[in-house]
Amino acid sequence: MLKKLKECKTLKEIFACIGTKPFEVAALLVIVAWCVLPVYFIVERLFWSVNAVNDFQHSFAISEGHLWIVNTMGSVSVYVAVFYLISRVAVYGKDVFKKIKEEPWHFLLLAMLLWACLATVQAENIELAYYGDNYLAEGLRNYFYYAAIYICAFGIVTPKYKWRVLNIFNVIAMIISLIVIVVDFVDIPILEKSFPAARAAVFYHFNHAGYYINLGIVCAMGLYMHTK
Repeated sequence: MLKKLKECKTLKEIFACIGTKPFEVAALLVIVAWCVLPVYFIVERLFWSVNAVNDFQHSFAISEGHLWIVNTMGSVSVYVAVFYLISRVAVYGKDVFKKIKEEPWHFLLLAMLLWACLATVQAENIELAYYGDNYLAEGLRNYFYYAAIYICAFGIVTPKYKWRVLNIFNVIAMIISLIVIVVDFVDIPILEKSFPAARAAVFYHFNHAGYYINLGIVCAMGLYMHTK
C-alpha cells in the first residue's frame, strides 16, 4: 500500500489507491458509537444518582457531560463525512454529479442543509440559531451532525456491517424500552431519580425517545424478515 501511494502523483490516484474500505470502517465505528451512546448515558445517570451531593450537581454534571460528548462525536462524524466526500469528488471528478443523479434522494439532504442555513442567516439571534438553546442545543450545528451521520451510514455498503449496526441498534432500543416500562410501572427509587421523565428515558424529550424506539421496531422487523 505505501509503495503504491508513493507512486501516486495526483489526489485522484491517492484516493483511488486508498479505496473506500478505510472510510467504511471509520463510518461503521461512528455509527456504532452513536447507537451505543444511550448506554453510556444510562450508566452515567445511575452513577450520578448514587454519588451526587444534590439534585443540582446531578443535573449539571449530566447535562454538561452529554453536551460535550454529543458535540465531540458530531465533530468526528463531520470529519469522516468530509473526508469521504472529498475522496469521492477526487475519484469521480465531473462524474460525481452523475452519481448524485443516480440517487436523487441525496438532494433532500442538500435541500435540508440549504434551508437550515438560510433560516440561520435570517434569524434575529444568529448565535442562538447556530448553537441552539441550553435545553436541546438544536441549532444549525446539529443539522451538520445529522448530515454527517447520514453520509456515514450511506457509506456503509458491506452487508455484514449493515446487519451488525441493525443488531446493535435493536438491542439498545430494547434496553431503552425496558427502562421506560420499568420506571413507568415499577417503584424503584434509584431509577425514578435517574430517569425522572420516565417516557423520555435518557433523551430529555419524549419525541426523541419515541424516534429511537420506533426505529428499533423497524430494525427488529427487518432482522426478523431477514432471518426468515
